[in-house]
Amino acid sequence: MEERMCGGTFFTLLAAVKRPNSRRPLSFMGMKGTVSEPGMLKALVMILNPEYQQLDPPRAIVSKYKNCEYSASIYLPFDDSAYTVAFHDKVVGQYHAVLNDVSAFCKAFLQTENPDKVTWLGSALLELLLSDSAISPDEELFISQDGHPVRRQELTGMESFSLPALILGCWDYIIMRAADNTVGKATIAGWLKEKEYANSLGRLKESVGSRLCRKITVTMPETDITASICKEAEPAGEQSVMQSSPQIPQVGNSEGVLSPSQVFPSCPPAQQFFSGINVIASPGGQVGQVSVYQIARDEGTSVCEMMGLDPTFYNLFVIDGDALTSRSFTIPKEYALSGFVRPEIRKRFLPLSPEEQIVLTNMPAIFATGNQKGRQTEPDHQALVGRLTGIRLQNHDVRFQWKPYCVFPQQILNQNEPLFDIWTGPAVNELSEEHWTIKQIPLFKRLREAGIDPFRLSR
Repeated sequence: MEERMCGGTFFTLLAAVKRPNSRRPLSFMGMKGTVSEPGMLKALVMILNPEYQQLDPPRAIVSKYKNCEYSASIYLPFDDSAYTVAFHDKVVGQYHAVLNDVSAFCKAFLQTENPDKVTWLGSALLELLLSDSAISPDEELFISQDGHPVRRQELTGMESFSLPALILGCWDYIIMRAADNTVGKATIAGWLKEKEYANSLGRLKESVGSRLCRKITVTMPETDITASICKEAEPAGEQSVMQSSPQIPQVGNSEGVLSPSQVFPSCPPAQQFFSGINVIASPGGQVGQVSVYQIARDEGTSVCEMMGLDPTFYNLFVIDGDALTSRSFTIPKEYALSGFVRPEIRKRFLPLSPEEQIVLTNMPAIFATGNQKGRQTEPDHQALVGRLTGIRLQNHDVRFQWKPYCVFPQQILNQNEPLFDIWTGPAVNELSEEHWTIKQIPLFKRLREAGIDPFRLSR
């Protein structure tokens, strides 16, 4: 039997591991409710819309929603696009804030102290995602704790899951892609045992949650998720790696290094290349304001430095424009490799050992500021290409020293999101949120494909 992921089937699985009913008031997002199915469904609505102030939905409405008899009501505003689109944009742009809400939901309503219940629920949700043919193999789901989307077809190769992240990914998919709750009627009917008598409660068959045919690990983080991510990068003491220049290829003559125009005959003269001595931001500077930069130039060897950088990866920073008026800036650890980064990349570079810091200073970087209009920005909004020259781990931040090489219109990144591995949502992309990430992308090659030659100054 084909099974469908929708609000009713999702809620049925959550309800199977709900804590016993209690009249004790809850402490969840300021709501006045109880540990009950109506309270749990109201909490899911509050994750969607924190300003929701209705009373707990009546049990009859909860029962009909759970049994996939209808999709929305005044108590369940799942058909209001103002809420649903805003929720998805928040998942994209403020993933860990939403994930912490879901983690609090799990601790308030589910039996998270029971590892067997946690594993069963994770397995049942994963079964449902994999058995629903209506979900495209390329559908991107937010089920990874690092905030990076995972395609459905990649789920078969994953062995470890965080329960809050798995629940959030399913809920986000339902809100955006499975608005018709009635599609799950047959699934619910296939899951339930026959009732022993007319008024008895239907119970799930033992087969539900036990058909994966492989072992997975499902965990429930004990602490604040954002704090646990930052802890991985917390050093025993302050560490730093400072580096002046990457290894430069040997190009030159008896009088020294060749000029850029000799190395690249089609390029402008050397004085047109940025040396990164000084940066002036004007007129804005904050995230969300247009940043226009002037970079001092000299007869330096910026092109040769760029040639010596490792082209395999690039650093991407989205920060306040004012930070770029100085030769150093800080990123809070909670925004450092915590979102918009593939798990294998994050695992490689955290916890920022001295050896990995050297690697990071030998790859190119893009320094950007917040987009003006979601996935778009103004034509004169500029981003910079450069590299890191030093990294210092501090108590709550990571301090970076940096050097710019050239500027280009930030709109180029918005217009070529797949080319630069820029994660996107319906209304925003990752250039709207302060963070630092690493992309396994040949930056200089991709810039040229987008019409920007990093080795020459575009006028």
